[in-house]
Amino acid sequence: MVVLSGRQGKHCREILKVKVGSVIRLGVKNGAKGEGEVTAMDSGSVTVKLLFDCHSPCKEPMPLIDLIVGLPRPKVFEKVLQTAATMGVGRLIFVCSTRADKAYLSSPKVKADSIWEDLQIGLEQCMSTRFPDVHVYASWAMLLHDLPVRFCHPSDSSRSATRLLVADPSAESTLSAAPIELQRHSEGGVLLAVGPEGGWIPEELEGLYRLGFHGFTIGERILRVEAACVALMAQIGMLLNDPVLRNGLPPATRGKGGASPAMAAAGAESVVRLPIKGAKQAKEADAREGEGEGMGDAREADDGCVQDDSPE
Repeated sequence: MVVLSGRQGKHCREILKVKVGSVIRLGVKNGAKGEGEVTAMDSGSVTVKLLFDCHSPCKEPMPLIDLIVGLPRPKVFEKVLQTAATMGVGRLIFVCSTRADKAYLSSPKVKADSIWEDLQIGLEQCMSTRFPDVHVYASWAMLLHDLPVRFCHPSDSSRSATRLLVADPSAESTLSAAPIELQRHSEGGVLLAVGPEGGWIPEELEGLYRLGFHGFTIGERILRVEAACVALMAQIGMLLNDPVLRNGLPPATRGKGGASPAMAAAGAESVVRLPIKGAKQAKEADAREGEGEGMGDAREADDGCVQDDSPE
């Protein structure tokens, strides 16, 4: 038996208008999904008998797209979490870039419990149980250090190449034109970088290009962060899956590049990785990088991150 209360119980009573005997759809975090029968109700909760094996593993593949986003305002942060979860991302990586306010890191919305709740709202909308991983970086230098190790890698004998893309209004190429031609991509994830409110500064774009990112544009109009994420993920999804756009090629797959070795060692459980270092330490790490002390110092500050894999 499962007891649904709070937001979920209210949704069952007021939106789905269930009654005893009604059959509803349920899912287990990073696990199976199926149906359940309502056996009892009161003003605050709905009791459901599961009609499926709740211990079965999740059968959904890890989504193809990983998303880097310049840390937006807390209200937009919440929207991006929910929307990206609904559309399907494997990993969400937020970074406090130059044009982002480091005070955003102190918002209650950038805490593990709030992040898990927003992800769940997004996944409930699309009826998925696979939670993405979420990483929040207090410093651009920390992210640049970690990108080649944790999130992107070239093709080798054991893993498929990750396609690295950055939305850049000054770029001339589109997603379907050379050299990107995403409709021809067959195996490996796609790591998409979307700038913060105000966009990436030139030095940040240069850092991404040095790592092998390809810049692209979707037109002259400048979109809000939450709108840009939707528009870009929708276009990428079409180019990776639509058989007409792909000239008969099968849909792309994540292949063996679904996770880095560190991710694979963590198992199937999703993580929320938050910096516990404050804004002062993040600024000091950025200053050390500017003085030429190298990425090793940035990494030392990033060791102050924790993994929370028990949101329930």
